[in-house]
Amino acid sequence: MYRLSLVTMMLISGFETARAEDRSTGFFGGEIGRDPLAIALSVGLMMPVEDGWSLRAAGQLLASERFTETVFTGFEFGLRYAPPTLVAPFVGVSVFGGCSSEPAADDGIDNDWDGWVDEFGETRLTGLIAAMIPEAGVQVRFSESSFLALKARQFFTTETSGESFWTAGVEFSFKIH
Repeated sequence: MYRLSLVTMMLISGFETARAEDRSTGFFGGEIGRDPLAIALSVGLMMPVEDGWSLRAAGQLLASERFTETVFTGFEFGLRYAPPTLVAPFVGVSVFGGCSSEPAADDGIDNDWDGWVDEFGETRLTGLIAAMIPEAGVQVRFSESSFLALKARQFFTTETSGESFWTAGVEFSFKIH
């Protein structure tokens, strides 16, 4: 009984993890959804702004069988709240903007506006996307600047005709200098 209480107190108090809010961290993560099949991969930075609150910015790859274009790449910006404890639930919201492209090395057009027509590696923009992404999950801290997060997110996109889709995934943060 005493042991269980001590463990519970340590998890709730979080030792000295409150100081983690003073440091920016990098993160990478992945998530998958199955109805429809969807995948999201991201790499970014998280910057604390207030007790428990952090701003997030990431490059992201987003794909779904429901999209007219297969894969979108772009940027995600968001806000997340997680109390500074060892094990903490979190909530957040993000926005994503991205585009898709395809090879265009023989279409007779200067697609990248560099003065050269149809050079090797030239691509053409084929689609744009925007999304609002609420999220919830739980994170486990390993140190002041690293944690593992399990999360669920709902994507409301301009590509899905008003329908949303869910993903579940994992994210790992790490100290940056």
